[in-house]
Amino acid sequence: MDENQIDPKPRIGIIQIYWGDGKGKTTAAIGQAIRALGQGLRVYMAQFLKPQNVFSGEMAILNNLGPNLIFRRPNRTSFLDNSLSSDVKDRERGLISEEMAYVRELINLDSCDMFVFDELITALNIGVIEEPDLINLLSIKRPQCEMILTGLRPNKTLIDMADIITEMRMQKHPYQSGLEARRGIEY
Repeated sequence: MDENQIDPKPRIGIIQIYWGDGKGKTTAAIGQAIRALGQGLRVYMAQFLKPQNVFSGEMAILNNLGPNLIFRRPNRTSFLDNSLSSDVKDRERGLISEEMAYVRELINLDSCDMFVFDELITALNIGVIEEPDLINLLSIKRPQCEMILTGLRPNKTLIDMADIITEMRMQKHPYQSGLEARRGIEY
């Protein structure tokens, strides 16, 4: 089949998870998004723990990949982690809840073929999204729709729902010897 022909087989969408303490989760998810865009699919991608005001190399490229990509970051000014106060968690729950409502609308309108939820598993772990809300979101996906989640330590429910799970495990990293994140490599 040449590149201009339409594949006659129906596309079946699955749930993929990239997780672990190693490098490469976001990179793998972005690679999947780029592959989908290259095949004419419509992609939604959100980075749930990264603030809008922090520049990254992927952000520069993703914002310019054309109309088939919706790339978003919730409107925050700092990274999220386990040290959040209850006030900050409440505000973040509101932001993520608004984003999830937007995603549900995209699913209902059949507006995207792939959804990439970067660090949403970690958002679940730190308590800024509730498990029933995430499970509900994954449960309403259309049969042909691909969903990709990244983050740390998926729980048993997510593991049971996923069709592909890839663990990125750190065995050695320059961070351990004090090397800071490098422009163009880690961000």
